[in-house]
Amino acid sequence: MKKWMVHLASFGAAVSVLAVSVGMSADAFAYMPTSAQTDPLAGVVQGQEPGIAEIESSLEGEWFDGGTNELPFDISEDDLLNVSVFSSVPLPSVSDAVPGQSTLSSESGVLGSSLPAFESAPAESSSPASSRPPVSSAPSSSSSSEEAGPDDELLLILAGAVQREIVGTNTVPSAKYYEAYKAQAVACHSYMENYRRTYGRYPSMSYATPHAKTIALVREVYDEVAYYGSVPANTVYHAAAGGHTQSSQYVWGSSISYLKAVDSAYDDYPSTFSISADSARQKLTAAGISVSGEPETWFSLDGATYTDGDFVYTLPVCGVQVSVRTLRESVFGTAQLKSTKITSISVSGDVITFSTKGYGHGVGMSQRGALGYSAAGKDYRFILTHYYPGITIR
Repeated sequence: MKKWMVHLASFGAAVSVLAVSVGMSADAFAYMPTSAQTDPLAGVVQGQEPGIAEIESSLEGEWFDGGTNELPFDISEDDLLNVSVFSSVPLPSVSDAVPGQSTLSSESGVLGSSLPAFESAPAESSSPASSRPPVSSAPSSSSSSEEAGPDDELLLILAGAVQREIVGTNTVPSAKYYEAYKAQAVACHSYMENYRRTYGRYPSMSYATPHAKTIALVREVYDEVAYYGSVPANTVYHAAAGGHTQSSQYVWGSSISYLKAVDSAYDDYPSTFSISADSARQKLTAAGISVSGEPETWFSLDGATYTDGDFVYTLPVCGVQVSVRTLRESVFGTAQLKSTKITSISVSGDVITFSTKGYGHGVGMSQRGALGYSAAGKDYRFILTHYYPGITIR
């Protein structure tokens, strides 16, 4: 049995990169072409955006508040209480866990409401990954070493990703959301397997120290992976879809059959972003967009084009059609303009205000939607097959 050194370090949110998020934080999409790839989406790396648990601060309760929490391996409660996050820990070798597989190295990267790597699938190209881009991983020198078998190592990593993405750091899992947590676990695992098939190694991940119940829930679905044909699906996800997801082609340029627009209940997630006209002018000019006229005339939804999920695809800016993805990722920032699903743009005095619904790229599973479906009594298989139509879970 291999021994794995678990590095414990406080997490520093990565800003202005991939996302995914998962998660998760501000981001900008980057493209990493890989050789010998037939999938048109292979190598796409999303920008880093936060998971729904990182966005919403409403916690269900503190850990270890009088209850008994039995951990499946030798990790002390002191470790869990004193260390809030495992930061970008390289995944262990799975050569012992997966017969016939050689030792795999890790690559710096993060899961989340954000990510890369795509695999070919029957009759169509494969899919992208979750929300978050590669970030450098430098584990703290003050680390705690724990011994565990390969299965337990990967289980702990998956549980840590689920804790950070959808449960919440230092948060007790809520019973009404158990099925959403399990759906997130399968989505994370599937993404990881897709990434490994594409790059020959697992990615690294940032995640929160998992609660004992989170570990138990992930253990229930540990052996399950979402497939499209014979290939693990690239199960991207995001924080909230604003009522409807969109197809992958509007974000990554290629259509993937299981990354189509679907209804997404429970996750309107309205928000506003305000910016002064002077600041907006500076940002637009820096991005190479010519600004002229009064602020009231700069942006117009009247001439906007839309995706199949009702996200704004292009928007007239001073009379020129501009990609709203560019406005979000390169001009204003994803932490400010939370979604390209813009519902209104208003100007009052010297302030421009954008109203939006949702948070993130809007492709694949909506984490907020998954929580809603779980609370409504749907199980994790329903959630996964709803957001990734055409996949099978095995």
